[in-house]
Amino acid sequence: MITFPTRENNVLDILLTCTPHIITNIQSLPPFSQNDHISDHLSFKFQLCFSQEQQTSLTKLDYKNANYDNINTYLSYIDWNNVFSYSTEIDAQYQSFINILKTAIHLYTPIKKSKSLISKLPKHIQSMIINRDKLFSQYQNNQIIEKINQTSQKIDKEIQRYYRNRENSKMSKLETKYDFVANFLKNRKTNIPTLIDEENNPILKIMKKPNK
Repeated sequence: MITFPTRENNVLDILLTCTPHIITNIQSLPPFSQNDHISDHLSFKFQLCFSQEQQTSLTKLDYKNANYDNINTYLSYIDWNNVFSYSTEIDAQYQSFINILKTAIHLYTPIKKSKSLISKLPKHIQSMIINRDKLFSQYQNNQIIEKINQTSQKIDKEIQRYYRNRENSKMSKLETKYDFVANFLKNRKTNIPTLIDEENNPILKIMKKPNK
């Protein structure tokens, strides 16, 4: 990551990372101290680029539209005796089974885009969450871990306050009260079909108990 000379004309310092795409604008700074023992130790600063879009834009498997017939067919062609013959360890056999199952699911399950719950929260809470996530990229010493825990507690309190205030606001106004309550009471989709009579009309009245 460091491409400029750090000792005369030589590059003697390195910056290791597994996510180079988020590190930009690396600059050399003066030494930490004027002490003779460490005066030759340079310091560096750089920017971490976290995209809010990456935080809120997600993809997930669309299990509702998965092709379960193809999944079953795929699994039916697996020679399970051969798969489990490579190891007698139960953990290894379980991992082999899971890997095959995951392959079948990913082959025949479409991917859909979705937004995380973060995008529905107020901007100040989103900023707190993003700042908290940035802390995870820093050195994991006890001080940073404590700061992460404190920030997480503040985020939880802010989220609870937000939902509490939103509920109180909607319940205090007649025009939003009933819609708000209806969201909890509305009928969910069901797979139970509607009863119909001989003329294909839906049965809306309670029928008499049929004779045995």
